[in-house]
Amino acid sequence: MAAKLYRLKNTIVKQSPSIHAILLQLPPTQIFLFDQQRAGEVLQLTSAKTDSDILLLRRVLAAHQLKLASAAALANRLAIRYDIARTRSDQLHLREEARFVLHVREQPCAALTLAMTN
Repeated sequence: MAAKLYRLKNTIVKQSPSIHAILLQLPPTQIFLFDQQRAGEVLQLTSAKTDSDILLLRRVLAAHQLKLASAAALANRLAIRYDIARTRSDQLHLREEARFVLHVREQPCAALTLAMTN
């Protein structure tokens, strides 16, 4: 199913590149790309589109998986956004923050706390 969605997404992106950000947010597509060790494609799909926290998270995860030099700077940018959200008592993206804390910060206990709060 994920592979089928991925192929469909690629067809749509070729016809209308502006909607790739929406399609990338489909969980099966993201999971499929990361599970297939295709983080480079995630970087291509999210290039320079870091105004969305969710897309920035995908970029951070991909850069981290590929061990790129830019991974730390991207992770710091996202951490600042999560800090800002926390000061506003915004808890809309706790699931994504939990993923960030687990995979990038490598803090499973803190990630579990965030996930349970979500």
